[in-house]
Amino acid sequence: MLSTRRRTRLAASVGVLAAVAALAAAMQPQTEPQRVRPENIPIQTEPADATRTVREYQWSTPLVGEVGKLLAGSWRSVEPIPDIDNRGSTRVVIHAAPVILRGIRDCLYVELSREDSPDRPYRQAIFQILEAGGKARIRTHEISVNQHSMHMFAGLWAAPEAFPRLQRSNLIASMDITLTKDGDTFKGSSGGRVPTTIGNAFEMATDVTLSPDRLIMLDRGYDAEGKLVWGSETTPVVFERFEHSIRVERRPSGTVIIEWERPEGHVVRPGDLIEWAYEAWVRDTQHFIGSSDTFQATGKWLHPGPGTIRGWRLGAVGATVGTNRTIIIEPNDGFPQGSPEMGIPRGGATLIYHIKCLTIIPQEELPADHGEETEPGAGMPQPQGQQGGNEGMNR
Repeated sequence: MLSTRRRTRLAASVGVLAAVAALAAAMQPQTEPQRVRPENIPIQTEPADATRTVREYQWSTPLVGEVGKLLAGSWRSVEPIPDIDNRGSTRVVIHAAPVILRGIRDCLYVELSREDSPDRPYRQAIFQILEAGGKARIRTHEISVNQHSMHMFAGLWAAPEAFPRLQRSNLIASMDITLTKDGDTFKGSSGGRVPTTIGNAFEMATDVTLSPDRLIMLDRGYDAEGKLVWGSETTPVVFERFEHSIRVERRPSGTVIIEWERPEGHVVRPGDLIEWAYEAWVRDTQHFIGSSDTFQATGKWLHPGPGTIRGWRLGAVGATVGTNRTIIIEPNDGFPQGSPEMGIPRGGATLIYHIKCLTIIPQEELPADHGEETEPGAGMPQPQGQQGGNEGMNR
């Protein structure tokens, strides 16, 4: 056993050694922590959820909220549906999400698309839920914006917090569907034929059954002579809730990335030559600032691109050939000083980009004279009037 004196000396020695070690550590040069640029942080997506804001949404009445919550979500037809032009058939998907507009309450943004091309909806509308005479009513509104801008809304059900604050003047009421409640199910119809511009129809009629797990629709369109031109008078389309593969990431800066597709393959690295197709808009004015309806390549540059805006670099993280994304870019990640000549007001504006990666040539495979092009799509959109046409974007 150690004597009391030896234990005391040993404890003192340990204390001295600890103090010396602490002093030595303090005298070592401090390594500055490596700061990783946000655009170099790997993209970390989560499944896109059209019901994300349902619980927080302030519905005006319990009945209105009940219908809105039932309608919100992602639906897919149980069976393929014939195309309007009868050239084939495909499953159809519906996404509906509550959105906040100006001067009009209890609204959902609703889009319909083919299952094989969810980023190209063929129908986009605002559904307003009303209560009148103790019954719920769905009032459908067409979105009235310039033809270049309808595709800007595509996919915004996945980021309803970023949906443009449309006003009543941007909406055209097209149909009322009065609903009758039976247990947990609502049933209703248009009550007759109403005007329409869908397909080649002159008028249309609809019947709807909405329950927690099923949405049943009997839509039909008629020409001016009353002849059925699309849909069915007897066979409804049954939709069920489903899990899709669309994903979303919300960056700390507020920029949101909706990822439609990211195939396996070579992931772009700094110095690779990358070729993009893109479309771009100023969100709140629906001002079209880039590309054309053909969604073709606008050029190529070394990733991440000289002079590109930060929002573009965020959206390009982890891209492979075929990667298809929508980027909602907040002003600080875009043009914080604005660019009035391009329709971007001073102080900046939220921008929406649809981008698709067409090719990637790894840096080590580039010829010495590869010739990088500086393109407007990533950082310097063209002034209005210099883009290509956009006919047929709102298909």
